[in-house]
Amino acid sequence: MTDRSSVDCLPPGWNVEVRLRKNGKREKLYTDPVSGYVFRSMKDVSRYLETGKLGRLAFKPKGKGIIGVLLGDDNILVGP
Repeated sequence: MTDRSSVDCLPPGWNVEVRLRKNGKREKLYTDPVSGYVFRSMKDVSRYLETGKLGRLAFKPKGKGIIGVLLGDDNILVGP
């Protein structure tokens, strides 16, 4: 689920995801497409965009990186 009003005030490419927590509350997550960092508040996003500093709630998701890239000759290049 995405929130259009939040996306409109972010630079192009940013993603806003609304998740439902176990306790029933909704949580917005803002993802920077360049760095991969995920922010839990617009305040942290604004700070990051203005100063480049990460807030204490910003994180990089684990396990979503590229493990390998399939090359044209069926060789696999292993990434980080």
